[in-house]
Amino acid sequence: MAQNVYSLNVVGYVNVTCLPGFNPISNPLDATMGGTVANGNYITNILATGIPNGCTLAQFNTATIQYGSASTYSTRTSTWGSPFNMPPGLGVMFHNIATTNVVLTFTGQVEQGSYTVGTLTGPNAFTLMGSPVPLGGDVTNLTTYLGLAAGNGDIIQTFNTSSIQWSGSSSYSTRTSKWNNALTINPGQGFMYHSVTATKTWVSNFTVQ
Repeated sequence: MAQNVYSLNVVGYVNVTCLPGFNPISNPLDATMGGTVANGNYITNILATGIPNGCTLAQFNTATIQYGSASTYSTRTSTWGSPFNMPPGLGVMFHNIATTNVVLTFTGQVEQGSYTVGTLTGPNAFTLMGSPVPLGGDVTNLTTYLGLAAGNGDIIQTFNTSSIQWSGSSSYSTRTSKWNNALTINPGQGFMYHSVTATKTWVSNFTVQ
């Protein structure tokens, strides 16, 4: 996945390039503009153009460790078959059925201040997530700047579209307060969080400098 990020102050857009096949993605911007745009983060609103007919989005079910029924995009109606809310930080699986790359464009504002990204269910459970803001780079940024309170032994994995598997991984040590692998997380990229320890709530408190 390749990303280009463009913004003016705290409002802008993020381009996420998805390869043919399966790509875990997340919404890095708030399209409700702080709650002023009703249903702004629904997939029909944030992912409405430039998508090939038949591409799908599927949410991950932590309880069953499976993906739910996929929502399919129709170019005839320019809508998704089963719309759902996709707030910043929620990870979903995008299936690009085309033979060429597809660029998804997210627009909105950067979440600042206290923001509940989601629940990381544990112990020994998996949750598909993403950064709630367009801050890429080393996985350390999630704990340093975005308030992810990782537990000892917790693991983050990235997906390899070519091999169709979660291959890249990094585990967290509370003894050193570090991740053992400099895993790169790009804006708009979804990752699998394996909470080895107890359930925790991820609350970010980010401010644009």
